[in-house]
Amino acid sequence: MTSIDSAFTVVTAEMTYEVLDRRWMSIRTHHVFKLRAEKPHRFYFREYFWDNEQGIEKPPRLLSGRKPSGRTAHRLLGPVIVGPKGSRLLVIDLGRVVEPGQTEIVEIEHFFVRVSPEDEGYVGARGQDGMEQVQLTAILPARPDLRPHFKSRNGDTDGEEWDEFEMLEGARARSRRIKIERTVTEPLAGHRYRLGWDQKVTDV
Repeated sequence: MTSIDSAFTVVTAEMTYEVLDRRWMSIRTHHVFKLRAEKPHRFYFREYFWDNEQGIEKPPRLLSGRKPSGRTAHRLLGPVIVGPKGSRLLVIDLGRVVEPGQTEIVEIEHFFVRVSPEDEGYVGARGQDGMEQVQLTAILPARPDLRPHFKSRNGDTDGEEWDEFEMLEGARARSRRIKIERTVTEPLAGHRYRLGWDQKVTDV
């Protein structure tokens, strides 16, 4: 969420992380961003991280920009750019120059297969100037030892200390599934917000 593209403000962000299998390896993430242009621009740069280099990362799917005619205005420019320490950069052509004050919705879906999942999983976002809301959602296999939690801290702080930590309850989404949600209104610029859970698999 630390966008290098100053042409757009991310007004709202919806981040959903879904575990698709009992071994906690198949992951689908879904992201919806409401953008507001601060200067005329056509391209949006989406930064994210994939920290399991031995796993599988499929090309992202762009779900937004569809016209009534069936034509898709949004498109991906080239493959995902791979950087150091799991950093990724996705360049999206919005199909038009978005003028200052105008808004655009970008919707993206990712699919990953994770090898040797870490003990803790999370879905998170980083606050930006002008951001009004962040919605974090996790859909997980139901287990008694999930220990879902929410935490936040200044993004420039190193170490394991968090300014805020709160244990959460999950709501049943469907058979054998749990949905955990947290909405952050007016997130602080540079602040990290994380919806987390224990995901160590011991019974497969």
